[in-house]
Amino acid sequence: MFSVTPGALFGLAAGDTARLRVSALQNRPLRDLRFVTSDPVRLRVDSTGLVTALAHGSAIIRVTASGEEFSVPITVLGLTLEPSGSAVAVGGSLALRAVPLAGAIADYGAIRWSSSDPRIATVDSLGVVRGVGGGVARIAAVASVNPRVRAERSVAVVDVSPPVLSISATPALVELAPGGTRQLAVNVVLSPAWPPGTSRQVNFASSDTAVASVNGDGLVTARRLGTATVTVSSVVAPNIATQVAVVVRGASVAGIHRP
Repeated sequence: MFSVTPGALFGLAAGDTARLRVSALQNRPLRDLRFVTSDPVRLRVDSTGLVTALAHGSAIIRVTASGEEFSVPITVLGLTLEPSGSAVAVGGSLALRAVPLAGAIADYGAIRWSSSDPRIATVDSLGVVRGVGGGVARIAAVASVNPRVRAERSVAVVDVSPPVLSISATPALVELAPGGTRQLAVNVVLSPAWPPGTSRQVNFASSDTAVASVNGDGLVTARRLGTATVTVSSVVAPNIATQVAVVVRGASVAGIHRP
């Protein structure tokens, strides 16, 4: 008769090793001592009883000696993170779950969460990720029973602020006589979250080209008496725009510009 210690192994991570020790009972010598794994994909064991965990899951090491057999159940823990989606907006949140690949989640102890860069994303003790700034951060979940049991996920934080903060045009009111022209001056303010090379290009459009037209450079030309509105909008963020009122009056109007 013989005994094996430990009689079971739980909490190993892939790559961990443990040794099984065999002791003879009643001072009887051991003959033909052998160690055999039930699953060589998950566990490897050598002739001295050194067990190496290879992959998550459960298996058995069978120890035989002197015509007797002893079974040692062994579980290799593993984690994965769900859901598979890994993008969040600045100011938004994403709830991650640590899912066990072997055993139950309670077997892993407390799950400790961390972020590789809190300037990009933070994560709380429940696995809720919050976007802080644009970029990519690695979110890790670690089992307290064995820090080598861990799962990681890259989370992309997307800055959804528009590339253009504002557009202004001067003058805000253009008064012309028919045939007169006026050049608009446009100022585009870019968001600091976007690269400095972001386009400042704008589009010009007149609400009534029969009254006043505008070319691609912002030159307004009066055509006939009436009113029109020139809209100046960002090419990269068309919803960011401003408007200039155009009034075409008789030749006596002050401020008239002729070509």
